[in-house]
Amino acid sequence: MQAGNSQWKFNNNKLFKSGDSYILYLKKAIGEAYENFNTYWILGEETGIYQDLGSGKLMKWAYPETFLSDIEDKARTNELLISEGEVQVLDEAKFIEKINDIKNVGLVTDLTEVEQSVKQEDQ
Repeated sequence: MQAGNSQWKFNNNKLFKSGDSYILYLKKAIGEAYENFNTYWILGEETGIYQDLGSGKLMKWAYPETFLSDIEDKARTNELLISEGEVQVLDEAKFIEKINDIKNVGLVTDLTEVEQSVKQEDQ
């Protein structure tokens, strides 16, 4: 679930739009209210959102990660800093490879809770 709605934005984040594509870090929602639902929260909200820009590029919405600097498109990041704020543009294929490498060394046991591509439909 994304925090916020059309009347209230969390951290002034843009709301997902129909047709947009993202890679998200997710955490399964727990508790009685979610027992019968397949509900996930975006882990870290904007820090766990990677928007598909097309052409094999992803834009991390906030707080660039130094461990991703080797797969960063620094020129594209610099272009977007003015309009988007503190973002990081990454090579999508290398990002997925890096996540899979982390999974393969045992740091992550269930990739479905870490990475999912979704197409968000309007609510």
